[in-house]
Amino acid sequence: MTENQIPSLRTRVIREPDRGVYDRETVYKILDEGFLCHVGFAVDGQPFVIPTSYGRKDSDLSTARPPVACCGR
Repeated sequence: MTENQIPSLRTRVIREPDRGVYDRETVYKILDEGFLCHVGFAVDGQPFVIPTSYGRKDSDLSTARPPVACCGR
């Protein structure tokens, strides 16, 4: 049985929302096809977006920690 997640205001697809998928089975298939994602964050108001590797085991998603040097520290 497919379990659907209900998107919140922070997790919903904004750009081309008709392409958004929220059922776990489909999301897991998408995640399992790749190993690289882009993580965005801000440090002292400065935005950063860095490529990061990831892996999934069951419902846990893990990302590789980027080197501290990427954040200007």
